[in-house]
Amino acid sequence: MDIRSGQASFDPKYDALVKLAKSIAKNKGRADPALVDKFIGVGYTKENVIDVIMLAGLRIITNYVYAITQPSVDFPAVPAL
Repeated sequence: MDIRSGQASFDPKYDALVKLAKSIAKNKGRADPALVDKFIGVGYTKENVIDVIMLAGLRIITNYVYAITQPSVDFPAVPAL
């Protein structure tokens, strides 16, 4: 649940990853530079920044496909935060 809320207080490396991903999504690709620096500072690389951007892009494409095709959902809903 911690990660779904936009943080990972149990691990500094995961916390930096989650906060960067949230910033990329929330700011439409314009991540907070301080979060990028923190991400790299905890041990990730510049290449890993690209990985996070690619995964955010994949989520956008998935959401667009879902919005247009509106497939039926055949699994239980996740509890709201």
